[in-house]
Amino acid sequence: KYVFFTERVFSSEGSVSKAYHELCSKFREKLENITQMALLKRVCNYSKPYYEELIKKVIENPSEFNAEALMRTRRKLGISEVVSGGMHLSKYQEKIFEIVKKSNKIDLKEKQYLAKIRGVLGISQFEADRTIESVTSPIYRQILEKSLEQAMKMDLVDSNIEPLKLNLQERKDSLHLGKMISESILKETIRKIAQKCIDRAVFTVRNPPSGGPDNSIITNAIKEVLRLREVVFCIFDLGSEIDKRKYFGGVLCGSASNRISALEKKAIYGCYLSHCLKENVLSEECRAMLWELNMMLELGEKEGYAVYLEKIRPMVESKLIEMAQANEPWDQNKVAVFAKNLAIPQSLLEELSIEAYATQLGAEIRASGTSFTDSSKIKLEKMAKGLGLSKAEVEELHDLTLDPHYRSAIGAVLQATWADSHKKAEIGELIKDGAEGIKVAIGPLEILRVKLGMSYERANEAYIEAFADFVGPKWEEIYQAIQLGQDSEENFIDLLCLIQFCEEGGKMGEMREVAPSNTFSGVSSLTHLQGEKIYTFLLKCGLGYSDEEGGEGFTAKAEFALNKLDSLAEILAMDRKRAKEIKKKEGLNLFGEYASSVLEAKWALSERDLEVLKFIQEKLNLTPIICGETINRTKKTFLRGKMNEISPLLLSKQPSISSVEDESIALCSKIRNAVKSMGLLWREDLAVPDELRKRMFVIEAFYILYSQGKNGLNKDVLEDLRSSLDLKKEDVDEIRSMLMKEVSSI
Repeated sequence: KYVFFTERVFSSEGSVSKAYHELCSKFREKLENITQMALLKRVCNYSKPYYEELIKKVIENPSEFNAEALMRTRRKLGISEVVSGGMHLSKYQEKIFEIVKKSNKIDLKEKQYLAKIRGVLGISQFEADRTIESVTSPIYRQILEKSLEQAMKMDLVDSNIEPLKLNLQERKDSLHLGKMISESILKETIRKIAQKCIDRAVFTVRNPPSGGPDNSIITNAIKEVLRLREVVFCIFDLGSEIDKRKYFGGVLCGSASNRISALEKKAIYGCYLSHCLKENVLSEECRAMLWELNMMLELGEKEGYAVYLEKIRPMVESKLIEMAQANEPWDQNKVAVFAKNLAIPQSLLEELSIEAYATQLGAEIRASGTSFTDSSKIKLEKMAKGLGLSKAEVEELHDLTLDPHYRSAIGAVLQATWADSHKKAEIGELIKDGAEGIKVAIGPLEILRVKLGMSYERANEAYIEAFADFVGPKWEEIYQAIQLGQDSEENFIDLLCLIQFCEEGGKMGEMREVAPSNTFSGVSSLTHLQGEKIYTFLLKCGLGYSDEEGGEGFTAKAEFALNKLDSLAEILAMDRKRAKEIKKKEGLNLFGEYASSVLEAKWALSERDLEVLKFIQEKLNLTPIICGETINRTKKTFLRGKMNEISPLLLSKQPSISSVEDESIALCSKIRNAVKSMGLLWREDLAVPDELRKRMFVIEAFYILYSQGKNGLNKDVLEDLRSSLDLKKEDVDEIRSMLMKEVSSI
């Protein structure tokens, strides 16, 4: 208070002296160094009550005051324009509340009175209008809501609507509401009433009884909202259709605290759509209402169309099938009228026609069993013609619908054929029947295809896929049996049967086209390595028959088995280069193994043995030079092994006539004769050292001396023995002297 009065004392012509500022500084210091602004605010609080009293007097009798005098008073009291403006609006609003409270309106005299107050208090026209609207808008909102709810129960005729329109207009004018606030209140009221209606529908959707939502509750709620829309458009002139839509767009999406989900929107929309389709007719009015409902729910065009399809599809299918099953000529005009009544687009009608035909097609084949009866065929042809389906469309539908039925027939044929071919117990029977082969009964399948109306391309594709599905597991079984090392003879026969089955029953070129990239072909799911193992197994088993005795036809079984190698490679879609590599590698190994086994048994290769080796060479396309080298290498390996066996016996003790009964004598002679008959060289081919050959010379000489006496050991015998062991003359001189001593002592 002291500062307030001091400012008035020291002020002069609108300015304040230095003494006043010093006084304020001292006060701020004593008041914990508060800011000058805070100090002046305290001073202003002291003076505000005086100014409030003055405003009350202005409002009671505005004619006695003017704006300039009031402004001078504010300045003298230290009241800022910001503070005073707030005080003016507050008192102005209180006066409006007081006026409206009496009669729920503001008449002309009161409006003029408020205008005088506004002028003295310096309130702008905009601020005054907004202040009036803040007081009167809740009143108008209540009146509007009540009027709309009342109108929803009336007949919308002029006699009922005109008084209502006039009353609302009068109340809006008496409450001095502008166009913008009136439109805003109308939108809020529409949304509030619509929300009340839709809440019942949402509750039904969210809490359905055991039998499902009560569609009548949902339908009635939507009808009320659509009724509200009709009432609003009758009472208010809202401009064009585009302008009208902004009042109802999204009104059924729920409130901020209770939003409706997309699924709930679809359920509500679908329920009302079912109501519209009750009589199998979708009128122009219903279409318009559905469009408005879609907008109110803010349901996308695609979502709305999806709900429409969900409801319309079974109705159309049922109607078309009903027409197809009726004992009447197919009437295409009935279909057109039915589609028009339901507003079905041509593209959708074509789609539904195809689905209806497919449904009827399935029903006919289930009723007929294996194929169509004549009556079924005629009925389907008439239906296809009536629906306007092209030949290509009908054929495609038959392909898609009857494919499982046709595949089942293929499976039965393949199973019967396999059972017959798999009766062969040994390879001889397979050779005997090889000329005729295994024939799959394709003829009946082709007849069935024609009866079913399937395309050749689809039937062929179905056969290829069914064949692959049938033999695929059998290839797996063969592979597993080979891996487990089970009965090789039985596995071999099973493999040959399967190859013959695939040769005759499978179309291997097509199967490779449908094969996955990581497998050999469509007929099996074997990997490359698994397929190679089966190929190698057939190769080994086939060569296993090469050494059977049998005269002129002794290689017949082997030839039959080996001839299947190319077929197996084709069935498994093996790379030709890889197949040749396996043939060459495994063939040479088997070629060498056969030669080695013969040498072990006979110590020589007879003419027949060489014929067998020649057969193996030709069947496996092995190079003659390489085969010759393999035979030569096998001979060397065999004899080197025998020399390794005898070496310890030869070097263990000094030979003498007393040791001639050692088992090494016969082996030495056998080796020497084998080397001579095979045309091998001791040094170059067998790398037998001189010392070992000298020991062999001595042992054989002692043996001759022991068995035949000194007459048997003549010069020619010794020379022949030396020559066959490739010893030099000087190398045996010492041995000859030792032998002569032995002879003298006998």
